[in-house]
Amino acid sequence: MTRTHVILDGLQDPALAQALSAAWARAGLSNSVDPAGQCAELRHDHMTQSEIDRSAAIARAFGIELRDRAGQAFVADNDLALLREQTAKEYRARLAQALVYLLPAVVLHYVGPYLAEGGGREPSAMLYPWLFEALLVGWACFVGAWPILWQGVAAARHLRATGDLLASVIILLSYLPSVWGTLSLLWQDHAWFGTAGPMCHATAYTVLIALTQRYALHRHTDGLAGRGAMLLRGHARLVGTWLLVMALLFIGVSMTTSIATGWFVSLTFGMLLPPLVSLGAVNRITPGWSSVLPIFAFAVVFVMGKVGQVDITQVRVEVAAGFGLLMTGVMVWGWRGWRTS
Repeated sequence: MTRTHVILDGLQDPALAQALSAAWARAGLSNSVDPAGQCAELRHDHMTQSEIDRSAAIARAFGIELRDRAGQAFVADNDLALLREQTAKEYRARLAQALVYLLPAVVLHYVGPYLAEGGGREPSAMLYPWLFEALLVGWACFVGAWPILWQGVAAARHLRATGDLLASVIILLSYLPSVWGTLSLLWQDHAWFGTAGPMCHATAYTVLIALTQRYALHRHTDGLAGRGAMLLRGHARLVGTWLLVMALLFIGVSMTTSIATGWFVSLTFGMLLPPLVSLGAVNRITPGWSSVLPIFAFAVVFVMGKVGQVDITQVRVEVAAGFGLLMTGVMVWGWRGWRTS
């Protein structure tokens, strides 16, 4: 019997893993799925390219794109260690390429007003700084976050609430309206988001956090393998609830203040939940749902302050991004605690 290993990049929900395994079994593919190890094993007599393509099509219905080869050609009896090494190298390269464009974009976001006429107090004077920022961030999304965006779109298409869907929603809803508002300055004096400016820096921070987490994860999957019981069962419901709260915040704040403010608040709240939050639960110190208690606490305080119009936190995109990077450090610290068996 042929054993073909595949990488399940971004799979975090044990229930989703069981459903994927059952779907493969119904298709006649004996298999085992390890969500914590981000991999699966497909067992079939004389595995062919068409059969692996059929397996990949089934996986796309769960918002997952399979990685099954280290070279250009499909090899039925492949090497899992080599696949993991290749995936880690890929995300290291994507993170490095994204940083080349994200760092200048973030710097331009903060120094742009000083370069513009009148200190950037008029949106029309910020056209070119904002436009260059959008171009840099857009290219970083393409070269760095494309696999995440691709899987996020697949998850949305099949109504699967995944971490990639959350990251993709934040990236697209912060970037596309920013680009539209910036381009509108070509034919009018004011952008729809006013003097507050675009949210391309939120896109940049989200891409940075998502890629950093992905690279760190694939460096430690050997130690995480077989620990799927520690993942957040019901992770899809958590992501779905988070997206719903984002929508409610946008509607509520927009009705009391402005659409731009609702946009800022909604995206900032979304950034409080790290894309790989379920895999962050695999650690010895705060296993399972206890690992997300700081996130819930921060989110509750944030919502109380914004909805109640009580300015107690001054939570901005930068604070949400800093919190996400801090949680990433905690995740990596927890992952490093496991030794490869």
